[in-house]
Amino acid sequence: GDGSERRVMGIVPQIERRPARPLEIVERGWDFCWSTTTGIVGFLYGLATGQSSLSELAGPLGVAKLSGDSARQGSGAFLFFIAYVSVSIGFLQILPFPALDGGHIIYVLIEAIIRRPIPTKIKLWIQQVGMALLILLILFVSYHDVLRIFSK
Repeated sequence: GDGSERRVMGIVPQIERRPARPLEIVERGWDFCWSTTTGIVGFLYGLATGQSSLSELAGPLGVAKLSGDSARQGSGAFLFFIAYVSVSIGFLQILPFPALDGGHIIYVLIEAIIRRPIPTKIKLWIQQVGMALLILLILFVSYHDVLRIFSK
């Protein structure tokens, strides 16, 4: 790279190489997961308040470019990036959005509250709307990926 810090959703990797005790490794892993999750929550809050924009997200092309950029910075930066993406995907999967795991958790909770299954037709309709919104989001962020990648 050019030596400049790379940011992903406001997170700057600070890689420190030194021997560590196993418990310290677990603690640092937990801290990383926590800071990544709070960064995502902060970004989502920024979206809700207008302080952040969906155009700041990276889609498949952007993630591929960032992956290559981090790999060029070295194995530590690349491992950091992989861990960041993994934690991000894990967190996003539990959001209460149809078509994601969090949406299924909401279905289970609703069914427990109303004490009967949600009709299949309603579930399918909600899933289809959720999937359509996810596809639109992917197209939107991919469009912005193309603009970012090819405008340089």
